[in-house]
Amino acid sequence: MNPILGYTNKLTVRPGDTIDFKVSTALTGKYAAQLVKLINGDCQSNKANFKEETIASGVDGLYEGKKQPIYSGSCIVVKTYSALDKLDSFTLSLRFQATMPGGKPQCLIAQRDGHSGPGWALMINDKGQLTFLSSTNENQTHITLNRPVRANQWSHASIRFDGKNNILQLNCRQIADNKIEALGLEPDQSTRIAFSDSLPSSTCPLVMAADFQGWTRHDKIIPGNCFNGRLEAPFIYKGILDDDQLTKAEEGKRPTSLSDRLVADWDFSDHEGGTQIFDQSENKLHGATHNLPLRALKGAYWDGSEFNWTKKPEQYGAIHFHDDDLYDCGWDTDFSLKIPDSLRSGVYAMRLNQDKYEEYLPFFVAAPRNQPQAKLAFIIPTFTYLAYANNRIPDKVRQLFGVNKNTPVEFIGTPGEGHFDSIISDNDAVGKSTYDLHNDGSPVHHSSWLRPILNMRPKTILWTFCADLLFIDWMDAKDIAYDIITDDLLQEEGTELLNNYHVVMSGNHPEYPTLRQLDAIEEYITTGGRFMYMGGNGYYWRTAVHKSLPGAIEIRRGRIGTRAWQSGLGEVHMAFTGEPGGIWRESGRAPQKIFGVGFAAQGNGSAPYHIKKEAKNGRAAFILKGVDNETIGDYGVLGAAAGEEIDQANPAHGTPSHAIVLASSKNHGEGMLLVAEEVNATIPLEYTKAMVYADMVFFETPGGGAMFAVGSMSWCGSLGHRNYQNDISTITENVITRFIEPTPFPFPN
Repeated sequence: MNPILGYTNKLTVRPGDTIDFKVSTALTGKYAAQLVKLINGDCQSNKANFKEETIASGVDGLYEGKKQPIYSGSCIVVKTYSALDKLDSFTLSLRFQATMPGGKPQCLIAQRDGHSGPGWALMINDKGQLTFLSSTNENQTHITLNRPVRANQWSHASIRFDGKNNILQLNCRQIADNKIEALGLEPDQSTRIAFSDSLPSSTCPLVMAADFQGWTRHDKIIPGNCFNGRLEAPFIYKGILDDDQLTKAEEGKRPTSLSDRLVADWDFSDHEGGTQIFDQSENKLHGATHNLPLRALKGAYWDGSEFNWTKKPEQYGAIHFHDDDLYDCGWDTDFSLKIPDSLRSGVYAMRLNQDKYEEYLPFFVAAPRNQPQAKLAFIIPTFTYLAYANNRIPDKVRQLFGVNKNTPVEFIGTPGEGHFDSIISDNDAVGKSTYDLHNDGSPVHHSSWLRPILNMRPKTILWTFCADLLFIDWMDAKDIAYDIITDDLLQEEGTELLNNYHVVMSGNHPEYPTLRQLDAIEEYITTGGRFMYMGGNGYYWRTAVHKSLPGAIEIRRGRIGTRAWQSGLGEVHMAFTGEPGGIWRESGRAPQKIFGVGFAAQGNGSAPYHIKKEAKNGRAAFILKGVDNETIGDYGVLGAAAGEEIDQANPAHGTPSHAIVLASSKNHGEGMLLVAEEVNATIPLEYTKAMVYADMVFFETPGGGAMFAVGSMSWCGSLGHRNYQNDISTITENVITRFIEPTPFPFPN
C-alpha cells in the first residue's frame, strides 16, 4: 500500500462543524499536515495547471505516524450467546450457496477464536469440503464430507450433536432450482462419528460468514476465514431432530411441536434495510451485520412469483457475504479540525507529507445553513465520487489488452489513467467501486467514504473530482462568487438548501442522484430556480442512501442501461430503501424531463459543437452574445468540448416541447458509441454514426426559472483554453450572468 493514506469521517462540513482526519503510515516517524484550498487538480494533461492555496489552520503541524490496518470481510455478529452455553445436545442447520469454495477455509457459522482457544465452527475447508470443527485447548476434532461443495449450488447444511450418546452427525443436502435440475442433483451426503468430548464452550461471539479473530480498539470485530456466498435461515434446536423433523424445519416449516426446543431462528428477511439480524425465538439472540454484506436477495426457494422483495420478503431472505466487503476502515482519529467561521465555502484538503510521499484528504465546506455567501451554488457530486471510488476499470482493460501501465491507451484516453492504475493495483485493500466485481465475481453494490478514496484526490486521473476542479479554477479566474453544496448535503436538506440560491450549477458527471435529490431539483426549477447542468451522463442511475450508516450508498443496476454489470434476476430493488434500482428512465424519470437532455453515447472521440443559426435570435440569444464562430469548442484538456459521455434532447423521453437546441456536435470518432438502451438490436456502426451527437439546450420553467444544459462531460476541459478567453467560457459566463439576474424568465406560449 501507499506509505501514507487517510480519510475523513465526513465529506461535507459547515463553519462550526468538526471533521476528523484518520491517517495510516507505513513509515516510522512524523508526517506534516497542512490545510490547503484546492483550485485546479490537473497534473496529468498536456496543459496541466495545478493550483492550490495554503490556508493557515490550528491543526497544521507534525504528527506521529502509525500503521493502521484494514480488516475487510462481511459477517454477522451475535454478541449475546449465553443460551448456547447450556446446550449438551443440539441441531443446527442453515442454507448456503458458496460462490468460490476451496482454496482457503471459509466459515459458515462459528463460535470460536480463529487463532486459538476452544470453540466450534461449521465451515468449508481449503479443499471445498463441508467440515465441522470442534477444538479445545488440548485437541481438535473434525468431521468432513468427502464430496466438495459445488459452486453456486444452494444446499442445506446441518450438524447434529448428541452429547448424551457422544455422536456427531454432519449432513449436506442440495436444493434443486427447478424440476429438471432435480434430476441431476448429487445424492445427499451424511457422515457421523463418535465424539468423546462435550461441545466446548467459548467466550467468543457467535459469528456467521466468518470466524472471530478479535476486537479492534473501537469494538469492531476482526473477521477471519470469511465466506464468499449466500447464507439463509440458520436455526438451532435443543436436542436431536430426526430426519423428517429436520427436513421440515429446513424447508421453512418449523414444527410447532418443537417450539419449546427452539434456541435460535434467524430471519434475514426481517428489517432488510438495516444492519440488525433478528432472532425469532424467545431467546432473542439478535445480531448485526458487519461491513455491509448485500441483503434483500433471492433465497433458495424463490419461485419467480414476485420480483419485488418488499412484496414477498420471505422469498428474499438470503444475504451475500464477501471477503472483500468494506464499509468502514475503523481507523483512529489522528487529529480534528473545527471549521472556523472565517473559512469561506470551497473545496479543501488536508495535505499530508512524509519523507517524499504525499497524500491529500479532500473535504467540502458549505456556507452556514440558510446564510448563503454567493448567489450561485456549485453541486459537488459526492455520490458519483462514491460510485467510482477506487474503480479498477482502466486497470482491467489494460490487463485484458496486455497494455503496460506507463503506455497511454487510446481507447481509454483520460489523462492520468495510467498513473491511477498503478496506485489502484498497489492499494487493493482500500475497497472497490460499484463498477467492479468482488473476488467471487459478483458485482459490488455498496460504496462508502469511510476509507481512502484514491481517485478523489488532486493530481490523479482527470475524471470526476479533478474534472470538477476545472470548474472551480474557471470560476476563480473569472472572479465568480460561488458556494459549494454536495450530493450528501442536498440529500439531507432537500429543496430548502437549493432555495438559498439564484442559480445552481452541476459538475461534469452528476450520475448518481437519489429520489430526494431529483425531487428537490425539480421543485426548485419549477418554482423559479435556475439550473445549469454542466456535464454528461448525468442524473442517470437511481441511488439509495443507508438510513443508519453514514456515507454508505447502494446501487442496483437493473437489467437495462449502459452498465458495468447487471442485477440478478428478481434482484433489482434496493435493500436500503426498497426502491427499484436501475436507470432513472426506467422509473419514469428520464433526465430529459427535468434537464432537457439525457445520456446518448460514450467513448473516445470528442467533437466541437456547431451553433444552430436560428438560436442566435429570440429567447436564448443572450447565451450566444459575443460568440461569433459557428463552430465552438474544438479544444480542451479532455479533447473537444463534446466528448467522453454525451447527452441529447429527445421529446420521446420528455424534453419539453418549448426547449431550444442551441448547438449540436457531429462527426465523433468511431470510438464514441451509442448507449445500450438506445439500441434494440445489433446494428453495424456505420448506421449509428448519425445518431451520435451532443445537444446544448435551453428552456424556461414555470415561476420564472430556466434550465441550461451542455450535454457533455468534457465541456469543463475547454473552459480554461487560451487563458480562459474562448467561446465555451463566454457561453458559460453569459448564462451565469443572466441566471443570477432576478428578472423572471417569461414562460413561452
